[in-house]
Amino acid sequence: MKTRAFVLEPASQSVHTAREYGEITYIFQKGEKRSSIWSEEFKQELLDCLEAQQFNPKVDCFVVTGHLVPLTIAVTTILIKYGCLQVLFYSATERQYVLRKIENEKDISCNVSDCARCVQ
Repeated sequence: MKTRAFVLEPASQSVHTAREYGEITYIFQKGEKRSSIWSEEFKQELLDCLEAQQFNPKVDCFVVTGHLVPLTIAVTTILIKYGCLQVLFYSATERQYVLRKIENEKDISCNVSDCARCVQ
C-alpha cells in the first residue's frame, strides 16, 4: 500500500511540499455535502471516509492545513479511534512540512467531576 498524506479538505494553503510524505489524498472534497462540524455525524463521516480509503495511522500522515476548529475535531477524533497519528505541520522556517507523531497514551475516559486526574 502506498503511503498517503491525508488532507481534511481543500484549503487555500498549498500542500505541495507534503507530497514528499505520500500521495495527497483529500478526505472531503470541495463543495461536498457533509454534516456540520458541530455535529456528532461529522466525526462519524470523517471516520467512515478514512475507513473507506483504508487509512493506516502507522504509515499514512494527516496534513494540518485549513481552519483550526475542523482540524482540531478531526485530529481528536482520529486519535480517539486509532490511538496514534502522524501529523504534518508546516514549518515556515524550513518552508516545508515536518512530521510529528502523536500518541494517545493517557486514559481519556473521564467526566467533568474527575477531570483533574487527566491533567496531572
